[in-house]
Amino acid sequence: MPKLGIGVIGSGFIAQAVHIPSIIRTERASVVAISDLKVKLASSVAARWQIPKAYADYQDMLRSDEVQAVFVLTDKYSHYQVVMDALVAGKHVFVEKPLAMRYSDALKIAQEANRRNLVTFVGYMKRYDAGMNLAKEKILSFGKPSFARATYFGGNWTFGEPQIKPLTSDETVPQSQKSYPEIPPQAIRLYDDLLEQIHVINSVRYLFGEPKVLSSNLKAGFLCSSLDVGHLISLEFGSVNLGG
Repeated sequence: MPKLGIGVIGSGFIAQAVHIPSIIRTERASVVAISDLKVKLASSVAARWQIPKAYADYQDMLRSDEVQAVFVLTDKYSHYQVVMDALVAGKHVFVEKPLAMRYSDALKIAQEANRRNLVTFVGYMKRYDAGMNLAKEKILSFGKPSFARATYFGGNWTFGEPQIKPLTSDETVPQSQKSYPEIPPQAIRLYDDLLEQIHVINSVRYLFGEPKVLSSNLKAGFLCSSLDVGHLISLEFGSVNLGG
């Protein structure tokens, strides 16, 4: 069986430290192209990992028949447009979390992927973690929980330096335009933080099912939500200095 040709969009830390090495280790896919606005960085990464082609414009890469699927590893503000462009080009998509900045945009992506019969997969790898699946098995064995609290601890999430130090570049590129749903201006920083730490929200959904929001309040830099999934779940996020 021929290997699936992968095009990587974005050549930063997460691409170099996680995704490119992981793709190379599998026998079912290979990285055939990489693109980044920082074209010197993309070329250096391509040389290190023996990736045949490097592009400055991902649209040029999407026109390649050698690319059957793409990994979207750009900043979160550009995910919606890049993913939609990839789907229109007929490519399967893996995208880092979050899928989009707005629910309405995420829904459009899902509809487009379904219409074109293309796989679109968001990088919630914790759903495949052995410890997470053991936890779900244990939770189901306990019966109906009466209360659950989700807490996310930050810190050294990489657990040290990668085995191969990622390449960097002093190239400057335009920043993605930030786009948010209709939320109070004082909540934007918290919303950004939530999307960065969204694994805890997705883990709750995976462990307990899809919730119905009963209440949600933003006070003093904390977001407190009560969810109903057949039992009560409390989500508390903070602390963020919304006045800073």
